[in-house]
Amino acid sequence: MWQDKTADYQPLTFPFESTPAEPVEAWTAEVIYRAGDIQDQGLLRFGRQELLLPGSRFRCALWGELPSLVEGQVFLIGKKRAPARIVRLIVEDVQPDYIVEGQTLPVQLSPTDVMRFPAFAPLVGTYRYFILKLPLTPELRRFAIGGYVVPWPEI
Repeated sequence: MWQDKTADYQPLTFPFESTPAEPVEAWTAEVIYRAGDIQDQGLLRFGRQELLLPGSRFRCALWGELPSLVEGQVFLIGKKRAPARIVRLIVEDVQPDYIVEGQTLPVQLSPTDVMRFPAFAPLVGTYRYFILKLPLTPELRRFAIGGYVVPWPEI
């Protein structure tokens, strides 16, 4: 008999939005497991695991009702909950517009939302979402912060 687990996995909601963390300088190590290599060590028995190494740097933008953030603050990111420390924090009052130009940060959209755009550059994709860069077109609302432009698609 099949169990419907939909109610057990409701998405978390936050009072703010963010771009995905874009790697600036990222170092990784790969660990390959084969069944029977080392008994009773770790959870993964077979497969490949990519580990993020200390010293890796990422950038992102957050907006909305943000929690208190300070340089040096440590928080956990990603599926494996890696510790990350804020090394540079820019706080600005931004206003969305349709004319600001510059280097863009990536955005995360569902597959159905992605299809609303005539052009995009995919970076990563799963069946639930795509992380991609959008070209700045006259119809695309955006804002600028810290020298970067954040596309703000109206979906």
